[in-house]
Amino acid sequence: MHTITETLTGIVNRVTYHNPDTGWSVLRVQPFNAPQQQETVTVHQTKVFAGATMEFRGSWTIDHKYGRQFKATEAIEKRPATTAAIEKYLGSGLIKGVGPKTAKKIVKHFQDETLEIFEK
Repeated sequence: MHTITETLTGIVNRVTYHNPDTGWSVLRVQPFNAPQQQETVTVHQTKVFAGATMEFRGSWTIDHKYGRQFKATEAIEKRPATTAAIEKYLGSGLIKGVGPKTAKKIVKHFQDETLEIFEK
C-alpha cells in the first residue's frame, strides 16, 4: 500500500508533549486552510514551541486511542505569518525575559514589523 504524502501548514498553538531526549512531540496546530480547527500533529522534532509557524509533510492516520492525527515525517519552520503568530512566538519563552504580556506590548507597538526590528 502506497502512502500519499500531504502538507499541513499552520501555527503551533500548543506543545502537548515533547520528549527532549528523542524529539518525539505531539502538537496542536491551527492550519492556515482551516483556522477554526485544531489538528493533532505527531513529529520527531528537537526544537518545538508554541507560536511557531510550521510546514509539516506526512500523512493522516487514525490512532485507535487518540483519533485522527497528522503523522509528520518532515517539519520546516517558517516565518510567523500573522501578528497573532508573532505574539505567540515571542511569548513562548524563546527569548529570555519576554513572556506573553511583554510580547503583546511589543507586537502592539511594532505590529507587522516586529520581526524585522528583532533581526536588526
